[in-house]
Amino acid sequence: MIRRVTLFVTVVTLVLFGLAGDVRAQDIEYEQPTLSVPIPTIKFSDITVTRQVEQGTERRVLDVPWLAEYLNGVYQYAIGMATIIAAVMMMVGGFQYLMAGGDATRVAKGKEKIKNAILGLFLTLSAYLILRTGRVRTRRGIGG
Repeated sequence: MIRRVTLFVTVVTLVLFGLAGDVRAQDIEYEQPTLSVPIPTIKFSDITVTRQVEQGTERRVLDVPWLAEYLNGVYQYAIGMATIIAAVMMMVGGFQYLMAGGDATRVAKGKEKIKNAILGLFLTLSAYLILRTGRVRTRRGIGG
């Protein structure tokens, strides 16, 4: 059964790519995507077409960076929002702690909220640092 599915997918793929024909990258008009809800950290760049010659054969490479730029922008926006939420939660926990009035359970809830906000902020910024460090190995990594 798996062989039939694999064979079917292979045949359909070959037929579809065979029917596509020879499309030249410079012959197509490209339009940068527009977001329905604009996110301030997302800026799309243009498509680049580069020529590479290897062992006497020429080929054109089409670089469409939009998905990577979109993910990068959403990630940066999410980091900012998580930082703001963590700061607000620390303030709420501090307010709970101050207004506890000596009640041990309310003091414990306030401390717990502050501790969780600091932990969330630490995890968020650690993820940012890890992805930022991993960017060295990729051309366009997440995190800037």
